[in-house]
Amino acid sequence: MSINKISYNLTKSKIITGLHCPKKLWFDVNDKIKIDHFNLHRGNVFGEKIKEIYGNGFDLSNTFDEEIIQLTQNALNDEKITIIYEGAFLFEETLVRTDVLIRKANGWKLVEAKCSSSVNEKHYQDISIQYYVLKKIGIKVCEAVITHLNTDFIYNLKDNNYDNLILEVNVLDSIENKSHEVSDWIESLLPITKTTAKKPDIRIGDHCKNCQYLDRCKDENYLANVKFPITILPRDGNRIAKKWFDKEIFDLRDLPKYAFDNYKDKEKYIIIQKCHQNNEEWIHPNFIKKLKTYTWPRYFFDIESVMQAVPIIPNTKPNDQFPFQFSVHKWEN
Repeated sequence: MSINKISYNLTKSKIITGLHCPKKLWFDVNDKIKIDHFNLHRGNVFGEKIKEIYGNGFDLSNTFDEEIIQLTQNALNDEKITIIYEGAFLFEETLVRTDVLIRKANGWKLVEAKCSSSVNEKHYQDISIQYYVLKKIGIKVCEAVITHLNTDFIYNLKDNNYDNLILEVNVLDSIENKSHEVSDWIESLLPITKTTAKKPDIRIGDHCKNCQYLDRCKDENYLANVKFPITILPRDGNRIAKKWFDKEIFDLRDLPKYAFDNYKDKEKYIIIQKCHQNNEEWIHPNFIKKLKTYTWPRYFFDIESVMQAVPIIPNTKPNDQFPFQFSVHKWEN
């Protein structure tokens, strides 16, 4: 059986997606592009390590049966169970799964584990949604923490001890104040999850970075015939493009020069624009001269590295870039 047989339309992930971009949520619901991202695998490895750190518990992380709500409730009622991993909770049309719940004398400690080096606004949104649902169905949360990577942790193969891998940030006061917003989030986003919902009209901007639906948005009417979109500019291209949408200027060639004022790369942007306007290449005047200063033979050194969330290589930290292979290419003359 699939968890989809439980009647719900929103999850905490969908809510956070919708807060970031309602159109992205619409695509996720109606025509989702699945991605296999390195960060997903990092998160899975981190999640398994979290279970080792917090200890043995009732683990529902690989359970997706429609009885999962009841299985979670049974665990809550069983005083012998002190830790629950990936419990499932449903309020109205919103389903949440909690990373860790720890039984306390006066309630439950809610733990949201994030494979990151610090806490950001999305993390607060995430745990606020969980807190809201738990509170609405009568589960008392007496502690709430966001757990993240301790970047000062150094892995020692001899000890093989990961106790200091994580840091906890107490957020109960913050999410209590924020939880009243969750009801508004749910109310505004639920209509987008309906099969009859129209696609939201959200234009490309800063929020589009790394989105798997970016090409779809580029193909829409207002960008369909744009040959050189403003977004091709490095660094601030999306930010500049967003400012000029309302003026219906989408092509880099049509921007007035003052559009680049107050940007660090202003001179570079002007050069890029001129190249596209005149269909000409540009080479830095000192480039050839600089190349001629290098003697022969010339060598090109390339390194491949891996970034570990949970370090397994001795004397490395979380998120260290560790080189595992290299190549040297020789240019004779």
